Amino acid sequence: MDATVLSYKQPVATGVPKPDQPGAVWGAAQVQVCARAQDVGVSRFPWKLAYADGGVVEPSGTGYEGFPTPEYPWEEHALAPGRCAKGWIVFPVPPGQRPVFVQYHPQDNRLPVEWRVA
Repeated sequence: MDATVLSYKQPVATGVPKPDQPGAVWGAAQVQVCARAQDVGVSRFPWKLAYADGGVVEPSGTGYEGFPTPEYPWEEHALAPGRCAKGWIVFPVPPGQRPVFVQYHPQDNRLPVEWRVA
């Protein structure tokens, strides 16, 4: 399996309701996962934002029509070998902060793979 972060944008979806935390904004990572030699299951849940202070933010549990599209699969989605899933995952970003990394936490308890946010 190959996973990659293609881009990160903040803020996004400025025309939708803001996250619950006062002052927070929406940020989004465009990601892609491709299956190599075996079937793999993909969803947005292994993806996280990591901050300089050690904080970690999970993907949003809320979706709005104004979020970037195409969206990455919300629920578990099977990929056959040679197939890819690509899309945007939206996160509630804490006030006045920008993540340092986008992380992918594989389900097999390996250490997360991370990409620096430019």
